[in-house]
Amino acid sequence: MANINTRSPYYVQIGNAAMTYAICEIYIYTTGFSPPAQPTYTLRTDAVNQSAKFEISELIQDYLNPQLNNYSLNQSYNQTTWVDVTTTAYDANDTNLISSSTTRNVASMGYGYFEDGANPQNREMMLISNREILIPEGHVTRFPLDINNATNIVYMYKGNEIVNVNVSSAGLAGYQQWKYITSLATNGTNNNANDWYEAAEQNEYTIEDNTLLESYWNEGGTWQPIDNVIVEGSLGITTYKINMIPCDQYDPIKVTFLNKYGAYQDLWFFGNYQKDLQTTKDKYKSNILNGITYDTFNPQQKILTKNGNEKLILNSGYYPENNNEVFKQLLLSRSVYMLIDGEDYPVMVSSSNIRFKTQLTEKLINYTINFEFAYDTINNIR
Repeated sequence: MANINTRSPYYVQIGNAAMTYAICEIYIYTTGFSPPAQPTYTLRTDAVNQSAKFEISELIQDYLNPQLNNYSLNQSYNQTTWVDVTTTAYDANDTNLISSSTTRNVASMGYGYFEDGANPQNREMMLISNREILIPEGHVTRFPLDINNATNIVYMYKGNEIVNVNVSSAGLAGYQQWKYITSLATNGTNNNANDWYEAAEQNEYTIEDNTLLESYWNEGGTWQPIDNVIVEGSLGITTYKINMIPCDQYDPIKVTFLNKYGAYQDLWFFGNYQKDLQTTKDKYKSNILNGITYDTFNPQQKILTKNGNEKLILNSGYYPENNNEVFKQLLLSRSVYMLIDGEDYPVMVSSSNIRFKTQLTEKLINYTINFEFAYDTINNIR
């Protein structure tokens, strides 16, 4: 099974000494476990130097719609899909010379770097690039898993097992190939609770009306700190170090972005922040003359339309150097959200460049990133 990262080119090729042309059939299916009867796309190209190749990633990308949607896996907002590809070589008499098929490739909005070469695979069990993760004390952070590689995830604290989640991939549809698991999880399904109180409700526990306990939960209180996450699967065992950061001075802000694997990754900003409003307007000059006079309270220049866009400047707080790759992927992301008052709102990274810092030079690494909300302040959706 191959990974097709649709933000980078993905090539399939077929060759035969007698071939004249080739046909490529692409089957894209989000639900079910079997391809449709008819191909989604049928491509044809002439042979060059006894071979033919097809670039298919952009076609597949049209069938991905990776909106955050509260981390829930939904075929309407799918981050992954199944893709089957069949290539067939023909001679000048339309005789089938050779055929090549691949079944159940997993496609996502991932990408590879130039250094990764052609058809990058991005094979990881946990779909993040950093091995050291910073989380505010008492807050929830989700970890994206590729269920085709990962089979188990364990949350640890001081050598003790807190939560052990078995991840199963049997019979799952194409839109379910990533999973988001937190230390709140009690099984291998997604858990979209944002705090411990919400998690208790989702697990159908009996919850008493206790304002002190509810206040504690809502402020990020937790009984289960973690310091390590261990992921097991077909690629072996990988351990991730978790640093839980006290937030006494500033309220942490969570930014969630689609990373190079095509999965959503949480990144916390621990420093101070600023919020600005930038407005735009269209104006016109009106005729206010009434006979040979006019009213001085009636403006000559009037506003036809006016709206605004709110912007945020966030400081990351101090991060280890091994998280530079995470900030790189944030700036390269096409889908970014920011958690505000319990809701994830779409934003865009307006910073277009970043100078990577090192602990040798800067000692303490803090990044300042500019964001703008991906919608107008005044609702003008018609």
